[in-house]
Amino acid sequence: MSNCDHIEHIRFGPLPEPEPTKAQIDAIVRGVRDILKEEEMPVRCKFVCSFKEGQSVHFSPVYSGSEENKKFFQATPGGQIAFYTVNQSALDQFEQGKEYYVDFTPAEKVAQGAGA
Repeated sequence: MSNCDHIEHIRFGPLPEPEPTKAQIDAIVRGVRDILKEEEMPVRCKFVCSFKEGQSVHFSPVYSGSEENKKFFQATPGGQIAFYTVNQSALDQFEQGKEYYVDFTPAEKVAQGAGA
């Protein structure tokens, strides 16, 4: 009997890849999510300040006046935005008849009580 009789098999070659850890999988998932976020199409609209009344500002989508406005109108033919503010300096930045871009960016949900 030789010294190797008790060995059932010997593996030659590279060792098998170890199973990824949870931390490694989480890092991959975060990376994929970051890539997908970068590829999201931003949403931009173009609105005109229709009127200001007291502390409120009202906007409607642009529809004419330039080729750019016609393109925006094709994508956003209807709607309205209105807001009320107690910040006079913010209110003063808007002029009736002036056009504004409106960009929509997703916000992270804040847990209840976190902002209070």
